[in-house]
Amino acid sequence: MHSEEQRRQTLEMALTEFERDEFDAGARLTRDAYNVWNNIKLWFELRDDMGDEIGELQPLEHYEQYYRRTRAERPGNVDALMMRSDATAVAEFDALVDEFNNNLDSILTGGIEEAKKYIGRAKALIDSNKSEK
Repeated sequence: MHSEEQRRQTLEMALTEFERDEFDAGARLTRDAYNVWNNIKLWFELRDDMGDEIGELQPLEHYEQYYRRTRAERPGNVDALMMRSDATAVAEFDALVDEFNNNLDSILTGGIEEAKKYIGRAKALIDSNKSEK
């Protein structure tokens, strides 16, 4: 067997069953990528309750960066996720993260409703299927 094919099969085994099922069903990105965006709503809610004690809203992470941080103990899993994730969708995800981060001041001024515009776009991208491209 060719070494590249062996590498692909080894990486495939690093995915969880759920992740394999997602990608086999046509997912372009894994649904766990929602977690990059989930804390935004919580931050706004806590800011309303706690004021300045909550600290600043931190810039969001890119797709691969998020997985490298949260799955540092499983680098093979991250490599497999990146192999199976649609490269165009990853680039779109990262571009949306950059847009959000670059507009953070206006988002903070606009509040949760402004943030929800980005969250909605992220959700649509994460929910997109290869057959919908």
